[in-house]
Amino acid sequence: MNVRFGGCLLAAVLCGVAVAWVIQAEYRYASIQLGSALPAIPALAGLLVLAAALRVVRRSTQESRRTVAGAYAAAAVASAIASTPSMVYLFGQMTAAQSQNELPGMSGIASMVPNWIGPPAGVGLKAFLEGSPGGSIPWSLWLRPALSWGVLLITLLTTLAAALSLVRRSWMEHERLAYPMVQIPMRILTAAEGGRSRTAPLFWIGFGITACLDGLNMLRAFYPSTPALGAGIDIGAWFTSPPWSSLAPLWVSYRPEILGLAFLMPGDVLLTAWLSYLLLRLSSVARAAAGSPVLSTAYDYQEMGMGAFLCLFALLIFRAWPELRRTWRLAFRRDQDDVDEPMPFRVAWALALLGPLFMVLWLRALGMPLWVAAVHLGLLLSVAIVYARIRCETGTPSVYLFPFWQQQSLLTNLWGSQALAGSSGQGLVALAAVGGLSRGVLPEIAAYSAEGMSLAAQTGARQRHLMGRYLFGVVVGLLLGGTLYLAVCYRHGADNIGGGYQLAVMRQQYGVVAARLASPDLPRPALVMQTCIGGLIAFTLNWMRQKVLWFPFHPVGFAMTSAYGYHLWFPFLLAWIAKSLILRMGGHGAYMRMMPLFLGIAMGRYLFTGIVWGLLGMTGHPAVQSYQIHFS
Repeated sequence: MNVRFGGCLLAAVLCGVAVAWVIQAEYRYASIQLGSALPAIPALAGLLVLAAALRVVRRSTQESRRTVAGAYAAAAVASAIASTPSMVYLFGQMTAAQSQNELPGMSGIASMVPNWIGPPAGVGLKAFLEGSPGGSIPWSLWLRPALSWGVLLITLLTTLAAALSLVRRSWMEHERLAYPMVQIPMRILTAAEGGRSRTAPLFWIGFGITACLDGLNMLRAFYPSTPALGAGIDIGAWFTSPPWSSLAPLWVSYRPEILGLAFLMPGDVLLTAWLSYLLLRLSSVARAAAGSPVLSTAYDYQEMGMGAFLCLFALLIFRAWPELRRTWRLAFRRDQDDVDEPMPFRVAWALALLGPLFMVLWLRALGMPLWVAAVHLGLLLSVAIVYARIRCETGTPSVYLFPFWQQQSLLTNLWGSQALAGSSGQGLVALAAVGGLSRGVLPEIAAYSAEGMSLAAQTGARQRHLMGRYLFGVVVGLLLGGTLYLAVCYRHGADNIGGGYQLAVMRQQYGVVAARLASPDLPRPALVMQTCIGGLIAFTLNWMRQKVLWFPFHPVGFAMTSAYGYHLWFPFLLAWIAKSLILRMGGHGAYMRMMPLFLGIAMGRYLFTGIVWGLLGMTGHPAVQSYQIHFS
């Protein structure tokens, strides 16, 4: 069999199995979010099986490793697209307005949604939401909307991949980012070569610690009296009297995958992240003590996070500018030095420039004012690129590690809702129709393409081979994931399976539209000021790092924790303490020797908990459904 054809066939089979597993576990039985784990559990499980097969047949050649790595890369992307934070928001965008057509005040809003982005209200849509006896899919209702959204999303993810390919050399060779997430598949691939490492016992100790703790959590689902850690505890709830009650929620999360990978992160990032989150929580206490109203939630600081992300985006462009200029010049030369790049420079620049133009026109056709479409798309792309950079630099395993909703909220905070609505209010409806791109994680999936570039370098694969597998995974994830999701919905009802929360969020968007059409929101200078403060803090931290050699804080740490710190701060604190003590007592050598222990802690979460609970979830047992595992 031709090696190239065999690699494509292997990638297709692994993608198919991975997507089918995600659909069953996340939607049919709603027991575990496999696809939104980082890395995706089905892809890791497939990689584990393939690596074991290579070891058994003793054929772990360089070429076989490259083939398996490509199949893994495709399956990871396909799994992520099929997962709840992606697929449900996509179909929520298609159906949210029409599904509320009969509610008071909603018929006029639903009539402003173009028929090419979603099916009309009627029997077919009702069967999608509630299920039907036969479970047959009325493809005539879905073909046009699916094609419209598919073209947009493929353009979006390809454009982001092209942009990330243009900064590949800057990130990998000049700045030498660590790409910690790539260490997990590389560890599995290395094990396929056989041999025994002196650090293997430490790895298995870490793996066993996580397996035991998660095993107790699983056992408690079947036997509630079993002592177990659970998912965590809100220590902020211990403080019941004002102003200290504003500390809640202060969540101490049990997240071994975050702890394990955090050990690989730079110490200044860890210190900045946990310390800045605690300081932000204390700032809420100070505001409450001063008499200001404080609505304490887990996402209080996302306006500041948005400012930090925008500042980081500007800094990334500044640092990568010499490389961008070089690739731009080479794109117009016949003797292009881009054979070893993920894309030819000419193609990458064409996609990076023409892709956004097409997407702006798509949004304009949806009814969004041209300037709103351009600004909103710019915010979506900027946040996705910074998210990819954070993944590549720190390896934080969270798909929600960005200031979600802020890609739209910043617009209303700056200009108010009336300026965005247009003459008929169509602009607000259009923003609601693409709200899932701000709240869901579809743009952020492009980070897999950047990690694929590092995986290619470490396995010796051609960069274009891994980029091709990424794009293959995008197409399979959308086509197969969308088809299987529709099949489950028409059999059981979208409102009756996993993902109900995401559908409800998309429907709420149109309630907000109705309220804004009746009473427009004014600009909110206080929230804009928070965004500016977040950007200023990130800029100051970066400036101090350039001026003071020993400066212990990092802007990436602040950006992460202000955007999504409530799950991160405690594992980061533990990792920072462990790393600091090990470096102080044993130096860099001790740190390198202890690294397998923490990798084992992380991989125990993925390979034991994810695979075991993911397989048990396929049984539909009520005990399994009572304990839902989230990796996001």
